Amino acid sequence: MRDAWLVGSAGRTPFVGHLRGARDLGRVRLAWACCVAGTAGVEQGWEAAEAARDVFAGLRATGDARDILTAACAALAGLDPRWLARGDLTTLLVATDGTTARAVASGLAGVHVGDSGVFRSIAPPGHPLLGEPGAPDGTSHEIPLAEVWVGVPAGVPFPKRDVAAACGVRPA
Repeated sequence: MRDAWLVGSAGRTPFVGHLRGARDLGRVRLAWACCVAGTAGVEQGWEAAEAARDVFAGLRATGDARDILTAACAALAGLDPRWLARGDLTTLLVATDGTTARAVASGLAGVHVGDSGVFRSIAPPGHPLLGEPGAPDGTSHEIPLAEVWVGVPAGVPFPKRDVAAACGVRPA
């Protein structure tokens, strides 16, 4: 699977501005989970998420995991300034070549890995993947390989059960 997920917020619209996806860029798989304009209304959040989707769809990067993550961060930094100026961009980007995984993130209070439905935290307080919302700077960090990586935005608890549902992932 090798996917990235992002836990939704509390309330009636937990996934405003959310997007996730993955694609292969040469021998590297890039997986992303982001929230762009998550504090906006539904229509603006949709527009912002579509703009970010376009960024990932247009990414034409090559190289190793570090190169791919650097290119993805540079592409995200090119989003329309009205989305970046909001200061609420939350991201988890993971690149893997099948033997190692690297990640960049912004706006997260936690990062978990999951295999066979069992999740564990990989980012203790002070970990460089944890920090303020905004465009990630492109500095990547090695993380464990996993079936899924889960970003937990600041102010949101890690779900006690049904992590997939809390991330908006529907059964296949």
